[in-house]
Amino acid sequence: MIYLDKKERLKAWLTPGRLALLGTGILALLLVPVWPESIQGRFIIEPGRRAVIRADVPGRVSEVLAREGEVVSAGSPLVRMRNLNLESAVDRGHADLSLATARATQAQLNYAAFGTAEQERRHLAERSRTLDDQVTELKVVSPLTGVVVTSRLQDLLGAELQAGAEIAEVDNLTTVLARIYVPEVGLRDLQPGAHAQLRPDSSFGWFSGFVAAVAPAPGSIPDGLVEQAKTYAGFRQPQYYVATVPLNGDGSQLVGMSGTAKIFVKRRSIAAYGWRFVRDALERKFW
Repeated sequence: MIYLDKKERLKAWLTPGRLALLGTGILALLLVPVWPESIQGRFIIEPGRRAVIRADVPGRVSEVLAREGEVVSAGSPLVRMRNLNLESAVDRGHADLSLATARATQAQLNYAAFGTAEQERRHLAERSRTLDDQVTELKVVSPLTGVVVTSRLQDLLGAELQAGAEIAEVDNLTTVLARIYVPEVGLRDLQPGAHAQLRPDSSFGWFSGFVAAVAPAPGSIPDGLVEQAKTYAGFRQPQYYVATVPLNGDGSQLVGMSGTAKIFVKRRSIAAYGWRFVRDALERKFW
């Protein structure tokens, strides 16, 4: 008898209006895009700008004017070098140019062979300018404002460097870049402008930014950043594409810092999730 009373009360409560309201609520729950969808990937922090400074001319390092961790401005000298052969060539070039200039002037006054003398003077002037430029390059300067990150820079003192030898690295940390390695399967939803949250492995905090660019081709992953899966017959290793997120360098994001990132791409409804799952399953089945 109690069971029948409850059944009757339920039937009385489920009026057409309430049934319509309940159906609308269920439909909204299924169709309204309220569930955030994200793509997860590993990231590593890189400097916004990086300059690797190399010797443009050979020479012996006579002075080291910067050290690791020092902030330098664009144009600040890092090391000075000496090259006695080059410096002697510059002196001879200046002397030869002075003589050629005097001969050209005399030839002009005497109206004799001025064209030949002037041609020689111009040739020696160009050679002198080239040598002067090479001597200027014996003072190695930073091309940008940043932090010297090369360790033991003082050890270069007295070293003989060949042209092209690496001297120092300077990183501009006003802006740093988070390089997020996104699996290939996540590319279909990823677009520039997406919001990203990045949580470093070394702290409990997080920072956020927006995707500025997505690489058009897969990139190589730094060793140890992503655990490589075992390779099975018939399957290939997943490819990763780099999404770049610029961040204001406030000192909390250290170069080389790594962690896990989530890139939020859109919101979906439960129905959209279900349809996507069914569609992907069917595509894999009938491919």
